Amino acid sequence: MGTRGHHTKKETLKERVSSLQKELLGDVTHGQPLTGREDIQQVLSQGHPAFGGKMFRQAYQLIRKAIGDDYTLFVSVAGPITASDYARVWMIPFIEKGYISAFTASDAISYHDAHDAVEGKRKIHDVDLYGDDGVYRDAQIIRITDIGFPEDVLINTDTFMTHVLSKPEFQRSVTTTEYRHQLGRQLHALEEKKKIPHGLLATAFQYDVPGFCPSPADGSTFLNAMKLWVMQERLGEHLDVPFQLQIDLPRDVYEFCALHYWAQHKEGNNELAYIVCGGGAVKNYLLQPEPALEQILLVPTKKYQIGVQMTSAPVTDGSLSSCWPSKAISWGKLQKGALTVSVPADYTMLMSVVGHAILKERCTYEDALRDQYRGD
Repeated sequence: MGTRGHHTKKETLKERVSSLQKELLGDVTHGQPLTGREDIQQVLSQGHPAFGGKMFRQAYQLIRKAIGDDYTLFVSVAGPITASDYARVWMIPFIEKGYISAFTASDAISYHDAHDAVEGKRKIHDVDLYGDDGVYRDAQIIRITDIGFPEDVLINTDTFMTHVLSKPEFQRSVTTTEYRHQLGRQLHALEEKKKIPHGLLATAFQYDVPGFCPSPADGSTFLNAMKLWVMQERLGEHLDVPFQLQIDLPRDVYEFCALHYWAQHKEGNNELAYIVCGGGAVKNYLLQPEPALEQILLVPTKKYQIGVQMTSAPVTDGSLSSCWPSKAISWGKLQKGALTVSVPADYTMLMSVVGHAILKERCTYEDALRDQYRGD
């Protein structure tokens, strides 16, 4: 009888282990051999079975889901995405296709976005990442990591910004989206005149996509506004147009809250998703409307349902740049059970591939529809 009882106990343990395995084990991990004939979607879906590659695959799948299922998608981009021209690679096409409803970025992106329009051509070149910066200084070359340009580009852009910010339409209190909308209008007209491809702000203006700036004083665009303010303080009575530009930050935050609330009730499938490219203040600003609505304004609201982050900052440093999207659930910025992933990598290594895969799939559907209705 003791033997039978012991046997029954072992069977029960075995069943418990089996039940736990079914609960804890996901899909079988396997890689698909590459032949060189796969399209990019197949590579992303089948060629990243585990580890960092698996996180990359999950990021692609979540971005694809957000776009395919008509989520309202907000994007934050850190770093000089306009100086490097990464904006032209994937972000501008995403805006043109209607994928991005709003974005957050630093003031520096506005300034660097103007260089091509001001010069009438691209004057930003590759430079040696490990070059001698003293020599670059002697040559009057400005370096941003591994790209560089003549210092004259900055001087010419400053002249343009001073001229633009002196215009009557800027002499009022504005949110950062209004500020960028007016800059986009000016750059769009200049790019049209010089027959060069439209940059980020001109495209955002054309497609009416708001671009928020959490720290409007961190770039040279606003340094030129500071210069005009000083001139107003010292020489106000001698200026043809009084300089009265002010950034209304409370209204700016309220505007983003209103946009979130609207999207949760009136846009797409009424769900929100985000992509964080990098980190910094632009990431934090992207996530602020939910606690601002519910915690500060006491307005019950849904939260982000999909959160994708790509950052090279280690999570152990405790910074806002590195914290995983899942942690934001505890802050009330994402819904419980939200689909999230944080890829520990530089987004400039990943988003061109993700962008190509998503746009390639769209092209496939467009080609199929064109073939189906050709001649009708």
